[in-house]
Amino acid sequence: MIDSSVDPWTRLVSNLLEKFGELKAGIMVYAIILLVSLIAACMFYYVALGEINLLDILAVMFFTAIASPVLIMMTIQALRRLQHSRAYIESATQQEKLLNQTLKDNINRLNSEIDERKIALHAKHRAIEELRKEITERKKAQQALETAYNDKGKFIATLSHELRTPLNGIVGLTRMLLDTELNKQQRSWCNTVFSSAETLGNIFNDIIDLDKIDREQLDIAADSINVSDFINDVVNFAGLIADQKGLSFDIQRQGILDVYALLDPTRLRQVLWNLINNAVKFTHRGGVTLICRRENKEDGPWLCVSVIDTGMGIPADQLGKIFEMYYKAPDATGANAIGSGIGLAVTKALVEAMKGTISVISKQGQGSQFDVTIPLKLTAAPKEQSYAGRSLNILLVEDVPLNAEIATNLLEQRGHEVIWAETGEDALCLVETEDDLDLILLDMQLPDINGDEVARQIREDSRFDDLPIVALTANVRSAEQELQGISIQGALAKPINTTRLDKMLGELFGLDAQKSHGTSEVDVFAQLDTEQSEQLDLETISDFVNSMGLSAFSRSIELFERLNPKYCEELRSALNAQNIEEYASVAHKLKGAAGSVGLQLVQLHAKDMELQAQSVDATALTQWIVELEAKINEGQSALHSLIAKLAETE
Repeated sequence: MIDSSVDPWTRLVSNLLEKFGELKAGIMVYAIILLVSLIAACMFYYVALGEINLLDILAVMFFTAIASPVLIMMTIQALRRLQHSRAYIESATQQEKLLNQTLKDNINRLNSEIDERKIALHAKHRAIEELRKEITERKKAQQALETAYNDKGKFIATLSHELRTPLNGIVGLTRMLLDTELNKQQRSWCNTVFSSAETLGNIFNDIIDLDKIDREQLDIAADSINVSDFINDVVNFAGLIADQKGLSFDIQRQGILDVYALLDPTRLRQVLWNLINNAVKFTHRGGVTLICRRENKEDGPWLCVSVIDTGMGIPADQLGKIFEMYYKAPDATGANAIGSGIGLAVTKALVEAMKGTISVISKQGQGSQFDVTIPLKLTAAPKEQSYAGRSLNILLVEDVPLNAEIATNLLEQRGHEVIWAETGEDALCLVETEDDLDLILLDMQLPDINGDEVARQIREDSRFDDLPIVALTANVRSAEQELQGISIQGALAKPINTTRLDKMLGELFGLDAQKSHGTSEVDVFAQLDTEQSEQLDLETISDFVNSMGLSAFSRSIELFERLNPKYCEELRSALNAQNIEEYASVAHKLKGAAGSVGLQLVQLHAKDMELQAQSVDATALTQWIVELEAKINEGQSALHSLIAKLAETE
């Protein structure tokens, strides 16, 4: 009720305050109060007394005029507080509304974010599931790829075996025909058949090696071979295929090549055959030149081979692609060259596997030159074995009659008895029934039981522990891997090479053919460690010792030891006098002296000092002398070690 009665007045005063301000509103309210007081006094006196007394009315007005300002001020202050309270309440209410709205918005956003995260989580789960499926599919694809690789390898091995079987017959029978008396035309035909078969075999090797390159399983099997003899074998083949096309073939040898070195003859022969075959294939007139030279570098001797032809050449824009897989440079007509496009790619892979390099120089219409460099690790000559004993009783296990006939003829020509088994089961039966077997030649791929299983069953019986088994295979390294853990005495590649056959028989049953030749000093060379061997020129030392004796060689070493300090002093004197010509002259003398006693690294260093003395500054010339003295000391140490070992063998 109070609020209801006061509210209109409050609203009136509040409106006046808001509209006119405190002063004007106060005056207006003051006037209103005075007017209300006048009217109220008049009405009161008129109603109560029946008359209006001016003095009493003025007294009321006077009292109202004095009292109303205080009332007005109090009312205005109360209204101001009330307005502030209302404004605060309205502000708080508005803030509460805003806070509630913000809270609602945050809740909505949180709900939206939760929904989005739920969606993202579901998407993540789906992605994980898809990734798992993809991983599973990739594993399956990888397994399928590995299976395909294995199937491919098996297919290539089987294909190689099946194709090599008739090829081995062609090579073997042709070799036997060439050993008979033939007229000129017949010998020419046989040579053509033989070279064609050898070329086809080389293509098989490329295909097999291509598969190994793809699997990153290309391996190198180094053996001690005579470099000169190896080159002669290549020359014989190269001359044959060049002659068939009416081309000339020239061979140039530079440096000492009649040495033994650790090389893979199969791989190196494959490299040279590929290059020579290409040279002959793309040369229609002129000829092919093979240059073989030995270069002595600071890191040791190298075999450098160049195959040069006068053929159509290679366009300049094709040289960078010539070693790419399956690439064939266009011929003179613009068509692709004949061939598979894998030969040079395989050749490069083989050269790099042998730690060598290959490069090409060519000009279209003027021929090409392929350069191959292979490091030579010199070694002692292998001990040759020979067999001159009784006739051997040999079990030949071979499923191809043609191969068996060729092998039987080779063995019977050497006076041996041969028993032929066509299957693995036959071989096992013959091993059980034949009491006087001396050797088993075992083919690795048989129609019923593989060769490794036959060998394993034989070795399970202790009675045959001393019976030698030699594997016959188209891939010796593969056979050795298959027969790991089985005691065998060697492996022969098919077609059987007569030299390797004789060597194998000599190793198993013969005597050391070199024991009577007094070559113990060669064995001593082989006993030197690698660092000492690299210091020395073993060929020069071998020639010196074999021709003049160890005492003479020792005296030469002593003479060099007395002279080399003098040479070093003369080098310093020439350098101090800035006489570069004298410096080079002394280096030349020292080069010759070092070479005479086999100090290979000293000789090479002195050679550089002689040839480059004019092109470097005094600091380099001084440093060369320091390095020279160090090399001399190391070389003399290696020489003394060699002399001591040679002396022990005398």
